[in-house]
Amino acid sequence: MKGYVEIYTRNENETKLIFEADNIIVDGARERIVDILTFKPPTSGITGRDVLASAVTFTIAAMTLGPSRFDLDKSIETGAQFKVSVSGDANKFPVIPKPSDTTLQPVDASNSFGHHLNYWEFNDKVNGLNQLDWSTVASGVTAFYGSYVSGVASSPNLANSKSLIDKDGFIYLNPEKIGVYNPSIDDSASGLITSSTAGAFGPVDQTIEYIFSLHRDDFEQLWEKYGGIDTLGLWVWDRDNALTVRGNPPWYTKGQAATGGSGGKHTTSLYNFEDTTNFPKFKLFAKRVVFPDGLQINQDASFEWLTIRWRIKF
Repeated sequence: MKGYVEIYTRNENETKLIFEADNIIVDGARERIVDILTFKPPTSGITGRDVLASAVTFTIAAMTLGPSRFDLDKSIETGAQFKVSVSGDANKFPVIPKPSDTTLQPVDASNSFGHHLNYWEFNDKVNGLNQLDWSTVASGVTAFYGSYVSGVASSPNLANSKSLIDKDGFIYLNPEKIGVYNPSIDDSASGLITSSTAGAFGPVDQTIEYIFSLHRDDFEQLWEKYGGIDTLGLWVWDRDNALTVRGNPPWYTKGQAATGGSGGKHTTSLYNFEDTTNFPKFKLFAKRVVFPDGLQINQDASFEWLTIRWRIKF
């Protein structure tokens, strides 16, 4: 099993490749393959049997982006929990990946995930942050690795305006394109999409692409306040945890803007994160560290989207 990552800047008239490299398949991927090969479907009388046996619960379900672990070491402590933000142009070399990794970067008490979180959007549900005024939350004074721009109806292209990223920073699949073989590249702005050339017995060449497009405003937020993008990861559901905490799948309901949805935080929400207290957990499948200095983009470059194209050949 091999993986390859390409990152592009993209607008209506031009697509430019800015980074490409092999990824590293971590031990979590091997564990998931074993899960698939040894899975015994429940007996026919069990409620939700077909859903539990669905391939969707075994496959890649999310992407994350993160900074160097050492970016926060450059920030100045201003209290027991909060630190001043650090710009991506003050980048430090990230921790080199290894197959046994379970996170993008080593974790500590301020961030138990090792990638950019999404606490700004969920500040009212985060202990400590929910006691701060909005200007403080929005300033980048944080104890964690970043936050994406908060969603607003006037900026529908932002990831949080579409409710694509949960509190813990996991970027979800586009809910309207799950199971679609060849979605449009524009669909990747509404969540992670999968793409392949279908044959009679599955994908041709056993290759599946995972594609996500991040709006420039979101990228610049991460760059200016939270160390930029040094690491990327693909994740699968932690099925045991999800079944215990959230019961039978689906483990997230669609949002207000999605067909058959049940309401969301914004009128453009694709997932409903409103009433969630226990977010699903994931296991790392593959990762890539961007060398040497994080993802560098000319600030004068004209682009609207940062598009990540990740190919996995099984």
